Amino acid sequence: MTTTQLSRRLTLHLASGAPKKHMQETHGTTINRETLEENTEISITCNDLRCLAILEALYIKDMNPLMNQQADDLQA
Repeated sequence: MTTTQLSRRLTLHLASGAPKKHMQETHGTTINRETLEENTEISITCNDLRCLAILEALYIKDMNPLMNQQADDLQA
């Protein structure tokens, strides 16, 4: 569930994750904050955490984004 504010999420994407990996592997360039900000759109906001979880799940199911895949193995 995404409860992180947009500014913090963009900072995390600059450090690691699918957007950084995609830019390096597909476009041969380093991602920067300006590129992230220009290509980021807030689809919906919700202050109710239960509702947010449902909305996020429905959005992911409906859109089936390619970048919605965990690249790192979280099992130790």
